[in-house]
Amino acid sequence: MKYREGQHTDIEQLYALGQASYREYASALTHTNWEKMNAFLTDKDELSNLVDRCHVFIAEEGNSIIGMIFLAPSGEENNYFDTSWSYIRYLGVHPNYRGKGIGKQLTRLCIDQARDNKERFIALHTSEFMDAARSIYEHMGFRQQHDFELYGKTYWVYLKELTEQLRIRELNRDDIPLVVDYFLKADLEHLIRMGVDVDKLPDRETWMNQIENELNKPYAEKKLYYLIWLIDNIPVGHTNINKIEYKDHAYMHLHIWNTNRRHGGLAKKFVPLSLNEYFELFHLERLYCEPYALNPSPNKVLQALGFVYVKQYECIPGPINFLQFVNRYELTKEAHISI
Repeated sequence: MKYREGQHTDIEQLYALGQASYREYASALTHTNWEKMNAFLTDKDELSNLVDRCHVFIAEEGNSIIGMIFLAPSGEENNYFDTSWSYIRYLGVHPNYRGKGIGKQLTRLCIDQARDNKERFIALHTSEFMDAARSIYEHMGFRQQHDFELYGKTYWVYLKELTEQLRIRELNRDDIPLVVDYFLKADLEHLIRMGVDVDKLPDRETWMNQIENELNKPYAEKKLYYLIWLIDNIPVGHTNINKIEYKDHAYMHLHIWNTNRRHGGLAKKFVPLSLNEYFELFHLERLYCEPYALNPSPNKVLQALGFVYVKQYECIPGPINFLQFVNRYELTKEAHISI
């Protein structure tokens, strides 16, 4: 399955998906109200207009579109949303693919796009016959504003302010599959950029067990430690340290999971929060980071955050890496305190 931006050549499949994903609601409405809703669903001119006006994201399995969502920009006159809000329209997932998190991921893509567009707010509405969606939206940071009646049913307007709330926390067992799958499901280009030898990646179960075995160890005995990075309570990446020498030093690694967020300066915001944890929990005197010399992003982040360049040398930096040149950076406890 993959996600991409939609375009006019997708309209026939988008039209069919709208029919498939909303047909079940006919039984929740009176015949008259279903006819009103279905008039919208079968209006190809309106669908074409949505594609023109909105940013469209789709989920695709093979050559079939199985999910869609539309993000309208702020500034549009609308009966339900303030003109200063961007808003989500017409989220649909094919019934055969429900329960796989597709709707949630499409919504996240809209949130990310709205932020990229410098929107201050993003809104949506949902109905009493789509009640399960309400808890999902609330978990994603949307808050109920008001209700209205449409098609003889109660609808609720939800709003999310797009000021990002960043926080970190220790990895727990539920996070382990996310960390492991970040590597195992990454494309080859990204793995090479990180200096990873794909043939050295452990199998999923072995890797998960290795991480879990470290969870309950005292800090003084840990050789591996993870922090999860979250935006609005949604995990978006992680940092970890290994080669830990308690009360002396450790080696830090940085990873943003979402491909759309890797170049938005997130690491620069999360790393300072993480440094506090590393220095305090492990009583470190210094922290090292050795990114692949040909991967510019982490090198720039470390320099911007006050890490001191020490040297470049050739090595195999870890059990999943190929032979490469790395740049060693160092941050001492004194330097961290002063920063």
